[in-house]
Amino acid sequence: MKREIKFQIKALKKLGKGLKVYYDKSGSLTYLVPDECRAVLIYKRDFFLDTDQLYPNNTLADMFRPENLSATYKLKISDDMKKTNSVTALALVCDQFTTWVNEKWFKELKDKSALIYAKDEKSPVYLVHNNIIYAVIMPINLNEKD
Repeated sequence: MKREIKFQIKALKKLGKGLKVYYDKSGSLTYLVPDECRAVLIYKRDFFLDTDQLYPNNTLADMFRPENLSATYKLKISDDMKKTNSVTALALVCDQFTTWVNEKWFKELKDKSALIYAKDEKSPVYLVHNNIIYAVIMPINLNEKD
């Protein structure tokens, strides 16, 4: 099943529980936040949700602007993982820093040919395919206790 469909199904389940799902539209693109820490780009041809049931977020498309990739570093997936109370954190590394993301959520987003970028360990992580940001995931803040 295509990633775009999976995330819309996740959004429907969230709506079914009475929770908010945010979106933004820009031309033939829709940006969807299926949960609190990820956003995905969905082309019009693949978008089937009724936007009357969703909550608009007029700044969401800004996260997907190509200029967000300036001053970023290319990251690599590390074998390093840490278990926290609620999730397994996966390390994404470059020479300048290491950032941690929810391993399960990251793997649901990552395409084999995607490139991964971030500005620093606390900034959003951008997943890029053919020079287009197709997903954004927020890092996990691992504190001393984790």
